[in-house]
Amino acid sequence: MLGACENYNYLPSQKDFKTSFLGSHLTVYYTSPLSSTGLDEAEGELIAISSDSVYVLNEGSFCEAIARDSIAGFDLQYAKPNRSYWTTAGFLAWSLTHGQLAAGTAFLNLIAVYLIHENIVRNSFSDEQDLTLDELLPFARFPKGLPDGVNKKDIK
Repeated sequence: MLGACENYNYLPSQKDFKTSFLGSHLTVYYTSPLSSTGLDEAEGELIAISSDSVYVLNEGSFCEAIARDSIAGFDLQYAKPNRSYWTTAGFLAWSLTHGQLAAGTAFLNLIAVYLIHENIVRNSFSDEQDLTLDELLPFARFPKGLPDGVNKKDIK
């Protein structure tokens, strides 16, 4: 339950994300006439944002350019969440000291630990309700846009 969220290996820890040279993980939802639902998604490392496109390096090492005006929403994970799994064991062990009330307090402690972990995970994500596309620039590999002379096919 607590380990169900997927983390991407290239993401830095929360304490190191400000100095990482890689972009954050981005899932972009955009309108597409080729999709049966009218919406499609691109997922991968945020490479750059320009005035007309968002560049995402997918898992197949293909850099996609998505038109900004077609973007319906996005989810950004900028760092791996800091999880303290030892707190789960600690809170459960603490419940054993409560004698006959141990079962009830163990359940309450599990709920408290779950809520704490969910808050920690949530703090490593952002979406279009939190940030605009322009505010995503610091999270890109190239925050000032693709450098001159760099071909998106060469980005790995």
